[in-house]
Amino acid sequence: MVLALLLAACGGPSLNSAPPSGFNLQGEWELVRDQSGLGAEGDDYIRMRSGNRRELARGGMARDFPVVRADGMRIEQNQDSMGISYSTGDYRDISWGRRDRGMWQINAGWVDDELYIISEAHDAKGTEVMSLSPDGKILRVFVEIDAGEKVQLERVYRRSGS
Repeated sequence: MVLALLLAACGGPSLNSAPPSGFNLQGEWELVRDQSGLGAEGDDYIRMRSGNRRELARGGMARDFPVVRADGMRIEQNQDSMGISYSTGDYRDISWGRRDRGMWQINAGWVDDELYIISEAHDAKGTEVMSLSPDGKILRVFVEIDAGEKVQLERVYRRSGS
């Protein structure tokens, strides 16, 4: 995944707009706290070059990338898009391909078996990479945001009922 993120940083990978066979995120997902970079007090262990990590995690980054602070998600997926309802009350609609959403240009699609959601604005870029375990029970979401300072974090979710 790290190599794939480097490709995204260097002009972006070529994204396939057709979901790979078996990549189904439909359902309820619960955060696995001890695998998601969260300490005992709920503070993120965010790797970044400099700056105030707590302010970044709780400020604009969390607003534009709700997965950063979501303890759970409900995902609906079809052939051309998915909708994500986050436990934070936020909702996000992702269509495969390129779309403009407010200040963001969003490009969503697959590289091999990973879903990329690349969000670009004039002064910021965010890349979310979603990887589904072979049994479909674990979802890993790696997030990298660069808005003058680079932030990276990973969230791990377990499909409810698994």
